[in-house]
Amino acid sequence: MSEMLSRKERPLDLTYVRYFVVLAEHLHFTRAAEHLGIAQPALSQQIHKLEATLSVRLFHRTKRRVELTGPGKAFLPHAVALLQQSRRAQQELLEIACLKRGSFHVGASGTIAAFLLPDLLASFRRHHPEIVFEITQQRSETVLDLIEMGKLDLGLVRLPFRETNLEVTPLKTEVLYAALPPVHRLAQASYVTIDQLKDDPFIMCVSETEPFYDVILDLCRSAKFQPNIISAGAEYPTVFRLVGMNMGVSIVSELATKLSVTPGPSFVRVYHPRAMSTIVLISGRGERMTVAGDAFREFALTSLRGQNQSPGSRGRPPGCVNLF
Repeated sequence: MSEMLSRKERPLDLTYVRYFVVLAEHLHFTRAAEHLGIAQPALSQQIHKLEATLSVRLFHRTKRRVELTGPGKAFLPHAVALLQQSRRAQQELLEIACLKRGSFHVGASGTIAAFLLPDLLASFRRHHPEIVFEITQQRSETVLDLIEMGKLDLGLVRLPFRETNLEVTPLKTEVLYAALPPVHRLAQASYVTIDQLKDDPFIMCVSETEPFYDVILDLCRSAKFQPNIISAGAEYPTVFRLVGMNMGVSIVSELATKLSVTPGPSFVRVYHPRAMSTIVLISGRGERMTVAGDAFREFALTSLRGQNQSPGSRGRPPGCVNLF
């Protein structure tokens, strides 16, 4: 009994299974061997090994003919299904490796989600039209939390943010702009300095819990004034309409200047060495995301860094990624 159990526990070799199916179709060792491109004694040996693994006789053999036994007939549909499933699995892995299918989940904050991420996704999809994706638009801290919990593959956010063990890769640095009412005295200027805005009411495009709020405060303090903040936390369309209605000024990222509302502000570059905002890509350190997510990460790095070829893509067919 113990010998039979040990035999039943042996893993099936799909090569033997394939030989069994071909022999079951031909019911003739010579013709089956020719079909498989192997010698007849080799085929007989492999069938014996399969029968030993299964602990049953699959064929009745006589000098004149070969017939399936009862267990052989019962095993045949399962054998065919095993081979079909194996082929489907191989094909699916190949499609994923060559990005003919797959998915990923990306998070982004604010204007990055509105104006940078769509351009990247559209360009990526032109190369890989079968890839699907899900977008989560949240504040930077929430995006970090979701990646740390494994609920996002990667994210695009702005510095600064809290300390994290995630992998953080700078993508691009933007200059900051002053959003001014069209009737403002500096609305047509080439640039403004922070101290020129010290007498204006400030309408903050972020809440005071957001790191970008502190960035704006630090700029103002560097010019030796505390801004008169009359509103904070509204979405960009609201902020821009309030500015356009001459209720105050705001400091915004370069991407935000792409948003158009009526009435809307005039945008003038802020002249200050720290009037910058860095966009970074974050992902789990040393952890595998989905193959499609990893491909999008490399694509984003290549696109925004101006590289011509993604790292590690040499030596593989075009469009394929390394699964291991």
